[in-house]
Amino acid sequence: MQRRTAQLMRVLTSGIALAVFASVSNAQVRPNPPNPVTVDGGNTVPDGTRAMFFDNFEYAVGRTDSTARTTFMNHGWTGVKTNQIGENANGYIYTATSIPGYTGPMPSGSRALVVEALPRQLAGAADFVQTDMYLQLGREDGPQTAIPGNVWFQFWIYPANTATQPSRYDRRNKWLYPCRSYYPCQNHGWLFMLGSGGNEPADGPPANEFLALEHPTLIDYTLADEYPTNRFKLYQNSNKTQIVANRWTLVKLHMNSSSATGSYEAWLKPMGGQWVKVANWVPGVTPGLNWNIPSDQRAGHAILRMPTTVNDFDSWTYMDDFAMSTTEAALPQYP
Repeated sequence: MQRRTAQLMRVLTSGIALAVFASVSNAQVRPNPPNPVTVDGGNTVPDGTRAMFFDNFEYAVGRTDSTARTTFMNHGWTGVKTNQIGENANGYIYTATSIPGYTGPMPSGSRALVVEALPRQLAGAADFVQTDMYLQLGREDGPQTAIPGNVWFQFWIYPANTATQPSRYDRRNKWLYPCRSYYPCQNHGWLFMLGSGGNEPADGPPANEFLALEHPTLIDYTLADEYPTNRFKLYQNSNKTQIVANRWTLVKLHMNSSSATGSYEAWLKPMGGQWVKVANWVPGVTPGLNWNIPSDQRAGHAILRMPTTVNDFDSWTYMDDFAMSTTEAALPQYP
């Protein structure tokens, strides 16, 4: 894949192209430099990256690295919880240059993020166990502009399922968990989840993942199965394509909680494939959907954590090129 290169001005003494928070006091983010840009090691970020936050994880954080928090925070994240820094997180977050059993290229550069969730291995034999690990943007007592109300996310994801990394996913795991105040959070505009079942009527293969989104008080889908029990559980209503194990898939999400009605859209793109829209939940367009937002809740979020709780089963999930933006056009563009 041919890429143009230009020199990147260093940000926070790191060589990665990302947006940075203006200060610890307000946790705001700034646009990236114009693209394309060069990062350490000669890799380039994708053309079109003008996201307000972008991390391609082209830096070393080891699974046993006690300085992991400092390194991640030097690259724009505002908080970290992972086992290697002495936290009881039931999992590890780090970066890696290879994936067991995979010989193809990383989506960009030579490294990817690893989310190694080990609730069953580390939390014992309880009936229900989960992780409490995350990378964080914003802060709990910060302004509700750190995560925009009308927000786009994009990231590559690779669920590993091999003899050495036998992943299994619970039906739903929190993956993007925003809040307007303090955790555990009820004051949020949406909660995005991944899992082997999502909110679908039947589970898929245990190492594959569906997308799901919920809001227990604001979303009222009157055509839901077992209404009103499932009225707030949004599923893949446009296409049942899954995130497939042992394959890179690009995920694009659009959530809007900034206006009188909320909305959620999602797309998947396998590496080398085409975009498929898998979710389209828009009041006035989606039959049966009511998603009315009171005027005092039409805002963004002060904080976002990824992934927080992965339930019951161990898994190894790789990610790359995590971007957050206020527009689709500002997200990284791939051939």
